[in-house]
Amino acid sequence: MSRSIGIDLGTTNSVAAIKKVQVEILKNAEGDNLTPSCVTIRKRNRLFSKEAFVVGKDALEWMKQSPENTVQAVKRLMGRSINNPEVKKIIEEKRVTYRIGPYSKGTENKLSLLLWGKEYTPEGISAEILRKVRLDAEASLGGEVAYAVITVPAYFNDKQKHATRMAAAMAGLKVRRLLPEPTAAAISFGVDNIKGDDARTVLVFDFGGGTFDLSVLTISGGQFIEQGKGGDMWLGGEDMDRLLADYVLAEVAREYDISDMEAFQEGQDPKQRNRFRGELKVAVEKAKIRLSEADEAFIEIPGVLKDEDGDLVDVDVEITRARFDEMIAGMVHTVVDLTQKVLESIHFTPDLIDNVLLVGGSSRIPSVIKAMKEAFGHEKVLVHERPMLAIAEGAAILSHRLGETYECPKCGLDVSQQEKICGGCGFDLETHVIEEGVFDIVHSAAHDYYIYLENGEKHLLVAKNTPLPCRKKETFRLVDSNQKLVHMKFFNVVNDQ
Repeated sequence: MSRSIGIDLGTTNSVAAIKKVQVEILKNAEGDNLTPSCVTIRKRNRLFSKEAFVVGKDALEWMKQSPENTVQAVKRLMGRSINNPEVKKIIEEKRVTYRIGPYSKGTENKLSLLLWGKEYTPEGISAEILRKVRLDAEASLGGEVAYAVITVPAYFNDKQKHATRMAAAMAGLKVRRLLPEPTAAAISFGVDNIKGDDARTVLVFDFGGGTFDLSVLTISGGQFIEQGKGGDMWLGGEDMDRLLADYVLAEVAREYDISDMEAFQEGQDPKQRNRFRGELKVAVEKAKIRLSEADEAFIEIPGVLKDEDGDLVDVDVEITRARFDEMIAGMVHTVVDLTQKVLESIHFTPDLIDNVLLVGGSSRIPSVIKAMKEAFGHEKVLVHERPMLAIAEGAAILSHRLGETYECPKCGLDVSQQEKICGGCGFDLETHVIEEGVFDIVHSAAHDYYIYLENGEKHLLVAKNTPLPCRKKETFRLVDSNQKLVHMKFFNVVNDQ
């Protein structure tokens, strides 16, 4: 029988877990709990050899040699258009080592990643990550894995969720549920810490590699009720890495008296320049992680760049925790401010929160922990014992509790894993794409949803934080009494999409 697992499909790392008697993290082929969400394409011959996808730790290492053909943080591009303001900023500021452009085979707004001169979609790259996670899980369990509960940021919109489902289908997985990441962390926490009729209101503070998610949940009697959500889809450890990289470049420019560091890099041999950018990205991430445990870190990249005389330019930069804290102070202030705004949006005060649960790699940073303790009190703030694994654990627990069934995406009827056609509506269950919905969890809307009226006004249909599912009845007048067709445009308030 096919197994069902929980997957944390992260911006920086991905994790798989399964619940048997206890929750078990499934180690990957390399023997690690975390699989870097990194994909590279290796080709022996640029024109004629067949592409070979490399995923995980090996891809991260290969990034040093071929960063222009290596993709990290693809999650940030899922469900995005080429005209998205943040995507434009990524391109303009050269935040990634690979090229992003319009997708010639899709709509005019669809984007693609250009690797070895060929177009790839974010869904296709994400599918390679999920495929490795699935295959490694099968090797660990000794059997087929066909189903998964996959976690997504609480702030993901419908397009981003659909893109995640498509990636899973391409990877050979049927999505039993898409579960908000903070809710998954709350499940992991609640199962271990909240028993019987005990009721507790928990603020989940999920600060990861690419996103910052917040969710306030009331946990009682096995029910997880989402009270409110918030966060920032473009704030995470990746942005700290970029600040560290800028600091390193500034220090190198100062030491070697380089007036224009960008022009200096552009003047390098392309192969060496790309190698340097790849090594720099890997080095600053390692330094950031070390600074959560140590007072200083060293970033060393010897002998890759050359000055105008042909002499080697060695990178040997020290960064102290105090200096790092200064660099990210603005980000820390932002996450605390966003946390307060979420509470205000649901008319909560800090004293109504029983626990603040910190999860995600960036939540381990000492200055982040300190700021949250100052805002809520030392006794309330809990750093999850397994901050990098908690989300996958919660997904695995839900996957286990769903048992042998999942919801038909068309009519919502619970159907057996063995059924190919829904007995309620006749839907073809072999199509892999399964709607979101969770068992004994009360969701809330992540955004305001509205329609545009003929006069250009926005009419609110579903307000943010409304419990789901919900029904809304509205009465509108036709523009023309002889109309045969009505075209309604639905939008969310975040980006008018």
